[in-house]
Amino acid sequence: MLLKIEDGSEEEWKFVSNFAKPHDYWIGLTDQNTGQWRWTDDTPYTINEEHWRPGQPDDWTEHNLGEGGEDCGQIAFDGMLNDAHCSAKMKYICEEMRN
Repeated sequence: MLLKIEDGSEEEWKFVSNFAKPHDYWIGLTDQNTGQWRWTDDTPYTINEEHWRPGQPDDWTEHNLGEGGEDCGQIAFDGMLNDAHCSAKMKYICEEMRN
């Protein structure tokens, strides 16, 4: 499963954002229903503007990657969240499923 960062976990956020630098990585965040960000396990995500790049998320449509806007979340090269078109190719961070 793609990575889920628990809301309010600053320690986890700092670890993941520092790990990601200087690359872009997919994480398990989506707003398939625009404006309603959720993790891929369907848990709601509460936007923390401090974790997003300035002006993001913006659902940009001028990307030339197919129809639609930017519905998938990524950790960008600077360790901040960004929304991107889901067909963009980049590395991803998964989490281990525990029983």
